[in-house]
Amino acid sequence: MKQAERIVMMFAFEKKDLSNINVKELKGFRKLAKIYLERTEAEMNKLVKDGELIEIKAPPAEEPAKQGRA
Repeated sequence: MKQAERIVMMFAFEKKDLSNINVKELKGFRKLAKIYLERTEAEMNKLVKDGELIEIKAPPAEEPAKQGRA
């Protein structure tokens, strides 16, 4: 996996539960995201295997509709 292909979701919340994160939290999340983005694919796979991270895969792209006779 190339670094440009990796997305790391650091923190998710519903706006009804929390209006926003503060500056200190944002800096911490950015620092941690940088660390994850610098990891190799093997290192990230180990973190997933060990239960430290959860991998969320995109659904497969739909094949284009076939044109022609039915």
